[in-house]
Amino acid sequence: MGVITEYNPFHLGHAYQLQQMKMQTNAEVVIVAMSGNVVQRGEFAIIDKWKRAELAIESGADLVIELPLLASLQAADYFAHYGIQALNHFKVNTFAFGTETAHTNQLQTYVESLIRNQDRIDEAIPNLISQGYSYAAAIQMATEALMEDVVVDFNPSSSNHILAIQYLIYNQKLDTAMQAIAIPRLKENNHHTLLLSGSQIRSKWFNQALERNDLPQMTYDALLNGPTIKWDDYWSLLKYAVLSKTSLELSQMLHMREGFENRLINEIKLSESIDDLMRSLTSKRWTTSSIQRILMAVLLNISKVEWESYQKAFQNQPFYRILGFNEQGQRYLNYLKQNKIDFHTKIYENKSKAYFGNLRADLVYALNPNHQVREQNYQTLLYIKK
Repeated sequence: MGVITEYNPFHLGHAYQLQQMKMQTNAEVVIVAMSGNVVQRGEFAIIDKWKRAELAIESGADLVIELPLLASLQAADYFAHYGIQALNHFKVNTFAFGTETAHTNQLQTYVESLIRNQDRIDEAIPNLISQGYSYAAAIQMATEALMEDVVVDFNPSSSNHILAIQYLIYNQKLDTAMQAIAIPRLKENNHHTLLLSGSQIRSKWFNQALERNDLPQMTYDALLNGPTIKWDDYWSLLKYAVLSKTSLELSQMLHMREGFENRLINEIKLSESIDDLMRSLTSKRWTTSSIQRILMAVLLNISKVEWESYQKAFQNQPFYRILGFNEQGQRYLNYLKQNKIDFHTKIYENKSKAYFGNLRADLVYALNPNHQVREQNYQTLLYIKK
């Protein structure tokens, strides 16, 4: 049984999801494919990947593997593609995902209609991008325009439904599709306390408004003991990364499109923080997440050429790193070894090209100017629950 997630941070809804996964399937092993220190919104995770893996294992997961940066520094369709690929690599036969309201059969019916219209959607996307829309915005606009006659009783544009739809699309492309189980989001717990999302938890934490019963005790303790990381910690590094480059050099950065580099240079000179910069750059054409992924690529100094090389290296020899496991997870890893399924617990220089993105992200993550962040790769950080 598997799930694709970020746990940024691990909250009560995640605990409920793990509980439901085991209850509904009697799964012998629960595998979590989790983003590393960069999450899909284009930000750094509030808690590092090792601690988040520990929280997952202590909360019911058996094995936590790290998704490549190829998943988390891209739009939802790529995140889903690499997430499904990861679960398939680890021989998962059933996977779960969260939704706002939709059930599996509702989503599957919608996906079948979407697949029938996919060629027309793909044809419309380049034209929308040429008009200045971000890739994510172009996908959504093309889909909404060509699927407007499809009757649905849920909102396909809500964040969890967008991911769920993409998971199902890529799952169907596997040689042997996994069984999919939608777990609608729990809105409140048994005490009728409203459950907070990850973004709400992060906002309340940094505004000193988070209460102990807002999330699991272990997560609250992890936040309390810190360090807790936010995007704005890296403002000085980002500003240097932008202003130390020419507009031509910036134009070669990952996700950058023609003309945006000049706007970025102009606006960053006038901004006093990343939040200030985001307000000046965000528009109907440019979503917050798409801009943040551009900024993250600039901060990590990842060019389009480097990214293509990284993609090829990962495609030729995927590199999946283990972040944590318990005894059941360890038994499953032994089974994978016997069946010659490749995975890693350490960094090997001869395979670093396939781990390039995560390694670069971890190095910069640890450079936080405001907090002492532990080194992320060469110490013994793997969490093992006996």
